[in-house]
Amino acid sequence: MHIGRRNRATAQGMRGFTLIELMIVVAIIGILAAVAIPQYRDYMVRARVTEGINLTSGIKTAVAEYWATHGSFISDWPSTDPVCTGATVACTQAYGATPPSGTYSISVLVGYGGTIIITYNQLLDPNQSTGYTLVLQPAPGEGSLRWVCFSGGQTTKDGVTTNATPTLPSKYAPPPCR
Repeated sequence: MHIGRRNRATAQGMRGFTLIELMIVVAIIGILAAVAIPQYRDYMVRARVTEGINLTSGIKTAVAEYWATHGSFISDWPSTDPVCTGATVACTQAYGATPPSGTYSISVLVGYGGTIIITYNQLLDPNQSTGYTLVLQPAPGEGSLRWVCFSGGQTTKDGVTTNATPTLPSKYAPPPCR
């Protein structure tokens, strides 16, 4: 009799999960995945945007040095110098900078007025053919130069107007660029 009780206790202790319990666990995992996957995707896009902004450090220094030395930018708008009729490699090199390249930023170039335009490739969709742009506009102050970042179609911000229209959706831009 003693052996029978032990077998019965062992059988009761080895019960599995019921179908309802398993369905609840699967539903909870599904809900978490539905929230987490879009957040992760947005996080990855913002990290790629940051790469482009980091690539601008050398170019910002070159533009600031040129401005400090000459008191102006190359071919302030409207442009009369064919070198800086837009954001081009020639204009970037005229400032003494070499256009950097990154994994997700297909170009970081300087245009008229010292405007830096970062163009991203395949940021949201690997099959995307056109790139999104983020714009950094220099704003001369009293003996210094500050940079104003534009995204999401903005052209005026903090009293500064840019002559380029950014196309990067604001939700992917860093907070100072929104």
